[in-house]
Amino acid sequence: GGILNKNPEATNFAADYQTQYKRSPEVFAASYYDAMMLMAQAMKNADATSGPKVQAALAKIKYKGVAGSYEFDQKHNLIESPVTIFHFEAGLPVPIGTY
Repeated sequence: GGILNKNPEATNFAADYQTQYKRSPEVFAASYYDAMMLMAQAMKNADATSGPKVQAALAKIKYKGVAGSYEFDQKHNLIESPVTIFHFEAGLPVPIGTY
């Protein structure tokens, strides 16, 4: 999960989530959202919903999500991955920083 006050898209995501679900986004909500939107973009780019065309589109995608930016290397590993460090206060995770 990421800190959602680092960019306007993330702030908007957090506000929309609060409005929709009447609570703050859960720890991995932004990451899951980004994953789904990244797949949707790959499907649009490939003009397909499965198979080799989508795989090829994913391999060359550059996507900016609410938790971070996503791009893959030649081995299909993320080039950069947003990571947030948390500590706990009163039993709840509190973000310290995102890298």
